[in-house]
Amino acid sequence: MLKFIKKNSETFTRIKNNLLSHVFKLSSETVIQIFLPFFLISSWGVDLFGKWIILNASSIIVCLFLFKFSHAIQQKMTSKLVENKIKELNILNSNHNLLIALNISFFLFIFFVSSLLITINELKLFNVFGKGFDENNFVLIILTASSVLKYFISSYYHTRFNFRGELSYPVYIRNLLNLFLKFSIIILSFFTKDLVLISFLFIFFDFIELIIFNIYKKKQNNLIHQNKLISKKKINEIIYKSVPNNIEIFNSNLHSQLIIFILGTIFSNSVIALIATAKTLFYYFPYKIFNTFNTVFYFEIAKLFYAKNYLKLKKILNFQILSVFIYLSLFIFFSVILGKYIYEIWIPDINISFKLIILLIISSSLIICTELLRTFSKSINNYLRNSVIEFFLSIFCIFLSFLFIINFKDYLIYFYFLIAQYTIMLIIEILWFKHNLNLIKNENK
Repeated sequence: MLKFIKKNSETFTRIKNNLLSHVFKLSSETVIQIFLPFFLISSWGVDLFGKWIILNASSIIVCLFLFKFSHAIQQKMTSKLVENKIKELNILNSNHNLLIALNISFFLFIFFVSSLLITINELKLFNVFGKGFDENNFVLIILTASSVLKYFISSYYHTRFNFRGELSYPVYIRNLLNLFLKFSIIILSFFTKDLVLISFLFIFFDFIELIIFNIYKKKQNNLIHQNKLISKKKINEIIYKSVPNNIEIFNSNLHSQLIIFILGTIFSNSVIALIATAKTLFYYFPYKIFNTFNTVFYFEIAKLFYAKNYLKLKKILNFQILSVFIYLSLFIFFSVILGKYIYEIWIPDINISFKLIILLIISSSLIICTELLRTFSKSINNYLRNSVIEFFLSIFCIFLSFLFIINFKDYLIYFYFLIAQYTIMLIIEILWFKHNLNLIKNENK
């Protein structure tokens, strides 16, 4: 189906390497998702595992205030690479570096002031954290520090590979270390229930990744940072172009982390463990398989678009749509037939309803279709309007879910609203995708 790409060509080799690295990423994440919940529930119990899930979600929510510039800067740098404008590449790199430093400094200042106020005033945050500064607060600080380190490594080091389409090296390094981290947590969980000690493992492996990329940067320093290249105009341009991606990230975390935090204020830790594990198998896992395939095409689509090679671009888009349609058909069929059986073998300590499985299958399928149709507009960073619509729909969805759940005490209500939201988003993305295709047809005339 990819006959339009010559075998042994640079494009074919790049797609193959990037795809293999993301298959490795998917494989490592799958191993983690199978073994981590199983062993942590076995050694800690459902209640402590649910608490760990809530603390992880809390640290991710806090780090949403770290504004991400990488996606926008990579798309812009890819276009300049295609045009062979080396000076423009260094201008973008220099301004991006300053934004990373300012962003981390501002975030750390706000975070530590907030932590200090919580300590002094002995604030109680919902029913997740105890009164004052206790073990939970320490865990949150350590996990937040880990997230800041990952943000710096991704923004500064990974970008140097990604804008060239060389996705494989950062993917292999991060996911190999993540595999070691999670298995270290499993081993340590049999000897201790100290979440603070467990949390320090995150920092340890983050520093290993930092050292690896710093060594590699010294060997291949092909981008130059110069303060004289920094300009207010360019910084404002990068910030503006970064808005869609940040809205998308924020929106994704509303449904993956904030909803866990909110439900944790209403239901027991065992219910949170059920929701987290069920979403892992029937929601995140199918999406990650799709994303493994889909991610490798962002650079290729952007490159073909900027090179105005619209014929090959349309062939890639058609190939994606057909492949994902086949994949979704298989996913839905096997999940309906074998889903409950597989879950009960995996997590025998938790009972799952068939109704929850069906709701998760429908919602994940809708999200995959929405993301598929958005691939082209994301590749050229032209999806601000749809991201804003999705963000406000997510806020509305979670707000209504919270109101109804409080009254009816049924967490399934959230999934009804989630399905309604992404049915609307899918219709919007279909219309926008048709609009973009018409633009390509007009350009190709």
